[in-house]
Amino acid sequence: MDTELLKTFMEVYKAGRFSRAAENLYLTQSAVSFRIRQLEQNLGVALFARQRSQLTLTAAGERLLPHAEAILSNLERARLEVALGEDQHNQLAIGGTPNIWDGVLSEALPRIHQALPALAMRAESLPSAQLTRQLLERTLDMAVMFDPPKAEGLQIEELPCVRLLPVTTFEDGSMSDYVHVDWGTAFDIRLARQNGPTPRPVLRVSTSHIALRFLLSCGGSAYLPEDRVADLISEGRLHLIENEPTVERQVFCAWNEHSENRDLLNEIRDLLKQGRELDLN
Repeated sequence: MDTELLKTFMEVYKAGRFSRAAENLYLTQSAVSFRIRQLEQNLGVALFARQRSQLTLTAAGERLLPHAEAILSNLERARLEVALGEDQHNQLAIGGTPNIWDGVLSEALPRIHQALPALAMRAESLPSAQLTRQLLERTLDMAVMFDPPKAEGLQIEELPCVRLLPVTTFEDGSMSDYVHVDWGTAFDIRLARQNGPTPRPVLRVSTSHIALRFLLSCGGSAYLPEDRVADLISEGRLHLIENEPTVERQVFCAWNEHSENRDLLNEIRDLLKQGRELDLN
């Protein structure tokens, strides 16, 4: 099967529109449409259904999705293994949800590289469902996320918490112009139980980096990691909201319990734990 057709299928699925997928792939919209038609003809099924302006997967498209992910991931893994340098002896595919990359993993990669310079790494930012699926298919070595996957066959361990502070740009400490950051399902449930429903957000984002940029440009409030906002609070650019609860968000790492790289994964887990503990202290 032509992997370029599968890559186009995956990009259209992620983008939800032919036009956006075409921009991401640096192709014309007609070329993207042609590739999808060609893939549908090869398989003899329709892969996408149009709902208003959005494209959604058909039942056949849903069935193709995990196979396309596995084929492309295995191809990339094979390419990396073949291309390993003489000074590189192992490779590791590590993934996380966007909010985890923003708050935890982006700072961890340099630490891992410094500790294990002979390790070749591949980094993925994916939704939690895709991370879990790739762990089970063993096309991903380790996933880091806020909500642990509920699947058999996975080893799950706790990492240090991320402390989330309710902050605002308004001096009166109000929760006005609330920006909702996706800190996982458990965060939303816990916050609703502790303090009732949060205000209707003016913006929903997947990472704290986007939320912070928005707050500093336009004003507003949000729950953001302590290590990202502590200096801004000291400078008076952000204010702690006194009547809102601080939330400790547990972080988890997971890997396939049948992985052949268990010793390496244990070492990576320890590096992630050490790094977060140093950051928090």
